[in-house]
Amino acid sequence: MIKMNYQKVTEHTLAVTSEDFIAGAIALNNFIIIIDSTLFPYTGKIMRNYIEKFFRLPVRFLYLTHYHGDHLWGISAFNGVEILASDQLIENVANEKPIQSARFEEWKKKDPEKTKLIDAIDTTFSVNITFTNLMKIHDEDIFVELKHCGGHTSCSSYAYFPQERVLVAGDLIFAKEWPWAGDPTCNPNDWINGFEEIMKLDIEFVIPGHGPIVTKDEVEVHLNFFKSLREEANIAHKNGEEMRIPPFYDDTTPGEWVKNETLKFIYKFYRNQFLE
Repeated sequence: MIKMNYQKVTEHTLAVTSEDFIAGAIALNNFIIIIDSTLFPYTGKIMRNYIEKFFRLPVRFLYLTHYHGDHLWGISAFNGVEILASDQLIENVANEKPIQSARFEEWKKKDPEKTKLIDAIDTTFSVNITFTNLMKIHDEDIFVELKHCGGHTSCSSYAYFPQERVLVAGDLIFAKEWPWAGDPTCNPNDWINGFEEIMKLDIEFVIPGHGPIVTKDEVEVHLNFFKSLREEANIAHKNGEEMRIPPFYDDTTPGEWVKNETLKFIYKFYRNQFLE
C-alpha cells in the first residue's frame, strides 16, 4: 500500500503527495486539470477518484510536466481524459523507450515487492494535445497557463493558475532540498531562465515536484543558487581549480547521491561550455 496525502492549497487547488511523487489538481468552473499522473496506474486511479469526488467535477485534462516516471507512469489510469504535454516530452519519451524494459527489470530486482505495480505500467500511451512554448486552458472566465521552459529536463514545464496565484512546478522545484540535475537533457541555463520567468508571475503558493508546499521565495532561493553555481563553475574552469559549492540546504530526504550527481553534472556542463 502506497500512502498518499491530499492537501488543499487554495479553494480550487489540491496537492497530492507521497514519499515517491507529488501531483497537483486545479478545479475550474466545469472540469478539473490534474498535473502529473503519479508513479503507478494504481496510485493514479486512487488520486483521480479522490479528486473527482472532492471537487464534484470530472477530470478533463491530464497535464504532464516532464517525462520522468514518477510524474508519468500512472497515465493509464486516465482513460477518457485529454493528455497534454510539450512537444519536447514526446521526443524524450521516444528516446527513452529502447532502454525502458531493461530499467523496469532492474527496478523489480531492487524492489521486488513492487513487481505487480511495475508490471501494470503501460508505456504505449499517446498525448492528445501538444504545445511548443505556451498554452492556455480556458473555462468561461478563468484559465490555467501551461508553459514549457526546459531546465531539469529539456521538456520540463509548469502550470500557473493566476486566479488563485498557484504554481504547479513539477521538478523545476525540489522544495527545501537539493535539486536533481542528473538527467542527460538537463540544461542549467534553461533552468535559470525558467526561474526568472516564474519570478515575474504573481504567485502565493508553489506545489513542487518534491518537498513541501512553499511560497515564491523558494523559487528565488533556487534561482540564486543556480546562478551562484554557474559563476563558481566558470571561475573554477578559468583558474583550473575545484568548484566551490555555494551555501544551500543540508542533505535531507534524497540523500548524498543527489547532491553529488547534481554537482558533477553542473561542473561538467559548464566545463564543456568553457571549452567550446
